[in-house]
Amino acid sequence: MKKLIFALLLVLCYTKNSSQSGGPTDYNANLFLPIAGINFGSYCGYNAPNYQPGDVFQYGNSGFMDLNKLYNIPYRTNTTPGNRNQTFWTTFGGFGHPTLVNTGFKGQIDDNKKDNVANGIFGVGVFKFTNVKIQGTDSTWKTSIWINVFSQCHNQCSQGTWWKYESVLLTADQSRQFVSSHSFATTNDSYINGSNTFLSLAGNPSCNPNSVYGFGSGELN
Repeated sequence: MKKLIFALLLVLCYTKNSSQSGGPTDYNANLFLPIAGINFGSYCGYNAPNYQPGDVFQYGNSGFMDLNKLYNIPYRTNTTPGNRNQTFWTTFGGFGHPTLVNTGFKGQIDDNKKDNVANGIFGVGVFKFTNVKIQGTDSTWKTSIWINVFSQCHNQCSQGTWWKYESVLLTADQSRQFVSSHSFATTNDSYINGSNTFLSLAGNPSCNPNSVYGFGSGELN
């Protein structure tokens, strides 16, 4: 009888753990990632930014780039009537979709849309990857994480500035290791599989200088 009860307890414990992180099947969770830095870029036109996104004096906090500042503080304040303040906007993605296996998720952030920003240690704004499907111990699918930061469109040259980070393709084991150290907003780990999250200048894409870019009504992205 004691052996039977002990065996039943083992089965119950295994079933409980399998439904949470670390079980054999895929599961959903929120993940968090602070950003280490953003390299400087190039601009043209009178609306060139007063501040680069990697300006630690303007957008930095406690050794990280503070997303609360990056999307709330305009990089250029325009005083000319009819010209709005210039702000950065972002797309990002990676890992799994909450319901479709092997399908990556995507997120958006701008001056009005900040659901994917969480308050981390010392109040630093960090990325929040919401309800992400993560590999269970029986899964072998691979993944990566990518982040894009964009300026508004610069006049005269009709180009914007684009910064990007993309991790190398992570194995399932490497992904699970990332999850173990990025499950809380207060993480101070800005690394992905040994690579620190520094966004580099990716280019100057063509755009419409008469349009506003972001995710609000009527904005382009």
